[in-house]
Amino acid sequence: MKSEFHILLRDIQAAARIGHPDSLYAALDGLLDLPQFSGNHPIPETTLQQIILPIGRALARPRINAATLRPLTNHSHAVFRATAAAALTLQYLQGINGTTLKDLTALAQDPRDDVREAIRIALVHHPEDDAQMLDTLYETWLASSSLRLQTLALGILPQLQETAILEKLQQLRELSLAPNPEFRKLLANTLSQLAAGLYPNEVLELLANWAVQAEPDTWLIGRCLSKSWAAAYPQQALALLETLAAHVGPNKQIRKALLNLYQYGAQAEVMAAVQAWKGSENPQLSAAGRDEKLITKL
Repeated sequence: MKSEFHILLRDIQAAARIGHPDSLYAALDGLLDLPQFSGNHPIPETTLQQIILPIGRALARPRINAATLRPLTNHSHAVFRATAAAALTLQYLQGINGTTLKDLTALAQDPRDDVREAIRIALVHHPEDDAQMLDTLYETWLASSSLRLQTLALGILPQLQETAILEKLQQLRELSLAPNPEFRKLLANTLSQLAAGLYPNEVLELLANWAVQAEPDTWLIGRCLSKSWAAAYPQQALALLETLAAHVGPNKQIRKALLNLYQYGAQAEVMAAVQAWKGSENPQLSAAGRDEKLITKL
């Protein structure tokens, strides 16, 4: 299959250099001869990186304009829409063919996750991203009423420059969290990625701000603190979990975060915290410290 793809990629690259639409479409039709695309099944991330992104790069040429790509953006097979998404993203970043943010927006709201993921992957793997362009993408899509655009914006956040990331984390303090599980899961994963990198203190500060809200999102905060990075900051993580437990009592996500902190090396700190919770005058916190589902696993 690998050799088949390399032959196909060479054909697509040759057609793209010429720029004749009919020749290009004929070459692209070869994608449907590859077994992973013929059934229009979901496209794994590795396939997007190894096949769709190289083809997107081949199509991101001055001779391939929006009119040439338009039939691909509306194609019934997601592989063609994903390919167009990668190509338009790269054209936008390179500032060629007048490709604008508006050109990306329709594909950024495609019902298929893999088509939208092709845009994120193209952004992540472009070696010379324009900082202002990425910032505009993030701000525009996060402010959109479209959940799909909001979630794609979160995928861009770790790619911004350091000063921009610090600014965006401050802005997230005032974010009205979407109740959608997909959005909250991606937000937790994005924050965990940032915390595991250069921004643990900023993420902890953000989580602390959310934890003291009248109705804190225990699932979101607990999921962030369930990742391995949190074990390097056991006192801060346990203080946040204590705030949540004092509000909601025994809770599945709090339990998971405590068990993961314990597993990742903060055994002494977790045991001491749970013991202190048991003696609390706060009935919810005391109940969380006596949680049998937790105690039997420590």
